[in-house]
Amino acid sequence: HQFAGWIAHEFVLFAQVFGFRLSYLIRRVNGLFARGAYERDEWDLMIEDMAGSEVTWFMVLGLVAAFAVGVSRLLLKGLMVVGHGLGCFLLRQMEYDADSYEIKLAGSASFEATVRRLHILIAATVSAAKELGAGWKQSHQLPDDLPALILRHDARIPEAKRTQLEDTLGVEPTGVFVSHPSNGDGMWRARQADEQGGIVLYATPAAVFPISFAVATQVQWIGGATL
Repeated sequence: HQFAGWIAHEFVLFAQVFGFRLSYLIRRVNGLFARGAYERDEWDLMIEDMAGSEVTWFMVLGLVAAFAVGVSRLLLKGLMVVGHGLGCFLLRQMEYDADSYEIKLAGSASFEATVRRLHILIAATVSAAKELGAGWKQSHQLPDDLPALILRHDARIPEAKRTQLEDTLGVEPTGVFVSHPSNGDGMWRARQADEQGGIVLYATPAAVFPISFAVATQVQWIGGATL
């Protein structure tokens, strides 16, 4: 159920073409604001020379120009922050929509179990990355099976540490400038939905009956639209 729900989540994101295009446009405009706010060019050098001139009227003109440029850049920084916030808000709404399909397909309990499992695996991945970096420095060798390495580190997590990770799972709130909702926010929405799940698992091997087809069929049945 967890894997099928995750696949459904990603399929919904693939279908959000308009949202991705709008997000791309927002970020491109934000990039222009950032360039205007932080990049320096020959005009900045010329204004600095004017402001440092020994000629009084020339120096005053340079200082006025520097003040105007500073105010303009301050406004651009403000627009950049607003644009970044809007872009993150849009991406979070896309994630909420994808989460709703995952919840409908796999069920609220399965969604929460997936969030909890991923939270633990992220900690195991951080630990595995440290071992990987140390091994590369010593012998310039990489593991043959990265997922297996992560699972080994997952098995090594002490029970007390595992309990601490699970207890602090929903503490962090969803920030304004983040692209994904927090784990606590996602689990709260799943509990509010209280979905039992609409997926039917088949015993047929994936090579014969691909799970992607099964998930797409279930999402079409739940959402009333083909992804």
